[in-house]
Amino acid sequence: MKLTRKQYYSRISRLIKAGLVKRQKGKYFVTAFGRVIFDSHRLLGTAIKNYWKLKAIDSLGVANDSKMPKEQRNKIIEELIDNLQLKDISLSTKF
Repeated sequence: MKLTRKQYYSRISRLIKAGLVKRQKGKYFVTAFGRVIFDSHRLLGTAIKNYWKLKAIDSLGVANDSKMPKEQRNKIIEELIDNLQLKDISLSTKF
């Protein structure tokens, strides 16, 4: 990715203003907020890659159907979803 000097500093400035990056002693560091945003962005990408598997779970009525035994529901989700974070979210009964 080739950036001009102006483009580079303009983008760094926007990251700083957003609170994603900070500068200390002439070096740039990702903030705690920046790490959270990065991790969330990565999780969204994984969810998009698994979109059809998540749709399959919904189409089977697995997502929130109380008629299906919990063990069977969990087994289907365990088999379909590989990513641990997506699996945890899918197995959650909060929603």
